Amino acid sequence: MRVGRMRNGIAVMVLGPCLMAGVCLAMEKEVSLVTKQPIGELAVAGRLSIDLHAEFMVSRTYEKDTALNWYNCGYSGGGKGKKNGGNFGDFGFQVPYKERDDKYPHAVTVGKVRAVRFDGNDFMKGNFVVETKVVGAQNMALEVWLRNESPSKGEHILGWQSKDGKEASASLSYPNGFTVSDKWRHLVVNCAPGKENWYVDGVKVSSGKRTMIIKEGHVMVLGGATADKPSFKGDLAAVRLHDAAMTEEEIACNFKGGVMLGTELHNWWRTEPDKWWVKESEHFRHCVDKTEMAQWTQRQLKEFNDRVPRNVQHGRADLPDLFGAVGHAEFRGERAAGRARGRHQVQDSD
Repeated sequence: MRVGRMRNGIAVMVLGPCLMAGVCLAMEKEVSLVTKQPIGELAVAGRLSIDLHAEFMVSRTYEKDTALNWYNCGYSGGGKGKKNGGNFGDFGFQVPYKERDDKYPHAVTVGKVRAVRFDGNDFMKGNFVVETKVVGAQNMALEVWLRNESPSKGEHILGWQSKDGKEASASLSYPNGFTVSDKWRHLVVNCAPGKENWYVDGVKVSSGKRTMIIKEGHVMVLGGATADKPSFKGDLAAVRLHDAAMTEEEIACNFKGGVMLGTELHNWWRTEPDKWWVKESEHFRHCVDKTEMAQWTQRQLKEFNDRVPRNVQHGRADLPDLFGAVGHAEFRGERAAGRARGRHQVQDSD
């Protein structure tokens, strides 16, 4: 579960990598909705309507790593009666089956960073319309971590379109002076009613009249201005739509924190060491009640060990350590993202 709550409009800031930059000291940390304790690593203006990170919830094919669905961890989407749970890609149903590998992007890993790679012919369309809070000329901020070794004029990273695709709005392209690089770049368009400021890697590169205006009823499209006109050739690691304008300190903090900021595991579930047998993978805690394990037989212990996920760290369970061994094993994880309130379950993308 990823939990975050904005308290009196105060953004959450990390006291880790950003501490060295000296830009986070004045910011209050997030407070978990579960434990009521301070957590948080990512600076958020208001709440995150859209919150995508390729480290989480990218569904892909085994054969070619075609990315068919990217789950929105922000508060938007999910359908009638739901306040979250929207997605991009609709699990491959946005194009005919035989065209999926050509018209959907692919999941990749660049160094240690998971990403979704577009080739100029790919797109992923959201299944929910833009929130009224960011429609028109209202305050908002669009934040993207991207990588493109050869950005070109007229290339659109993402945009919004009407449901029928006949109308486009608020497409995101490269600002003037965006240089060629094989590094991850942090791009922010920070919008006020009459003005917008563009930032690249924490530095303001342009300022002027507001042009990024999302029209009511439009849906976001990744990979181009519209689904019919994909053009982006590069990698996306994170896309965030804040429903308020960011401060320069917040922008600087998220850039200094790096592309993986906000993806670490935060442990809040079943932390009593004497009660629970606990093993961790990158994004999950595996907890079993020791009193139940004490009643297990050797056969049950073997069955348990056979079912423990291979990516769980620190080895297998042993009866001497566990007072015996299959009981009630559950998986939970809380990502210390310190982000939007009204959160929900988030699982690993594997």
